[in-house]
Amino acid sequence: MLYLVMALLEFRKGIESVVTMMEYVEEAERLFRLPNDANGLGACYLIYGQVSRLMGNTHQALELFEEARELHTECGYEWGMAAGRYFAAEATRDLAENDPSRIPEAVALLLDALQQFWDLGDFWGAGGAMSGLACIAAMQGADQQAATYFGAAGVLMDRVGGSLLPSELMTHHDTEAELRARMPDAVWRQAYATGASEPENVVEAVLTGTAGPMAAPQANTRNTPRLTRRQLTIVQDLVQGYDIPTIAHRRGRSVSATYELVDRILERTGLQHWEEIAPFALEYELVAPPPPRIGFIPPE
Repeated sequence: MLYLVMALLEFRKGIESVVTMMEYVEEAERLFRLPNDANGLGACYLIYGQVSRLMGNTHQALELFEEARELHTECGYEWGMAAGRYFAAEATRDLAENDPSRIPEAVALLLDALQQFWDLGDFWGAGGAMSGLACIAAMQGADQQAATYFGAAGVLMDRVGGSLLPSELMTHHDTEAELRARMPDAVWRQAYATGASEPENVVEAVLTGTAGPMAAPQANTRNTPRLTRRQLTIVQDLVQGYDIPTIAHRRGRSVSATYELVDRILERTGLQHWEEIAPFALEYELVAPPPPRIGFIPPE
């Protein structure tokens, strides 16, 4: 267990500490196997799944989360069962960015995890599940609902001094920033404050179905492309004047993977060259204009 705790401490430092973290998890797994400790082995698989997700191997991550859930079900470890559902939901949401047909699956997993965490009195887990639902609401264009969920999520996690894991943290921050940029400030503040002032009521409304379903995507009257969250982060960086190798470094991705994302953006926008993306994005308001950086002239 000590090796597992040290692994989690490394994980909190970010992706640059993954190698050290994996050494600790592998040693923890070896020791847990000696008495065939299903609880500890399941915890190791949860971490392995998180690393697979960070590395972009989402399908492998889902397999590991399912294996962890089976082990925790076997030994009756309720928190582990809830965490397996929550982590699987976040990985499924990753897939839903390119395959919207998987959104209902991600929502169902998040609701299942939220119910289990809530029954356990786990504010960290409940806050994480609410954050995941907020991100999906934002994907669906339900902006006020998403802002309310973000408000509830933040308060729930703050109660235990908790924070999302690195694999969820970037998604949460990027989605929240995009949401604030596209909503009128007063509307954002009011919706967020509603969730922050009464998180229990928000959670109960979600669990009882009285919060309403996720809204369908808003109609795009300008016939502009709908980009995924990851694609929008690339667009935002291009608008800020970064070149593709720099964007890859900033986002912790390989240059080749970043070029692949840019290619998909070009396909969706009908553009021919990556240098056309920033002016197009500003013209059609795909992202908010960022504050100017020293020495940078925004694209016209």
